[in-house]
Amino acid sequence: MPDYVLSLRQLVAEGKSLEKAAAAVGVSRTTAHKMLDRWGMAGKKRRTCPRLSEEKRARMATLLAAGYSQREIARQIGCDHRTVARYSNNVSFADCRPRRCCSCGYRITSSECLICLARVA
Repeated sequence: MPDYVLSLRQLVAEGKSLEKAAAAVGVSRTTAHKMLDRWGMAGKKRRTCPRLSEEKRARMATLLAAGYSQREIARQIGCDHRTVARYSNNVSFADCRPRRCCSCGYRITSSECLICLARVA
């Protein structure tokens, strides 16, 4: 193991931030992170995002089936609209997503379009 990696590991172990330790050794933060990763002293793990509760997911499925937009759902549930997009693209929410009728183009959530059924009757 090269000396600069040893000094980098020592600085990080002493509590210096990765940026300051990298500057002291003379490399970029990205290079320092790669070196620590390669030589067995990886930095902090990425924090995982908390999951939505079962109640919020159920409410989201109900609102998706009702045809609400992702931003409206996010406001009502109290989360970011990208979280709603991520969950709505999930396979378990596939039945809840509104889609277009192939005949008239109207947004539907059930298997049959009520407008097309009314025209036939």
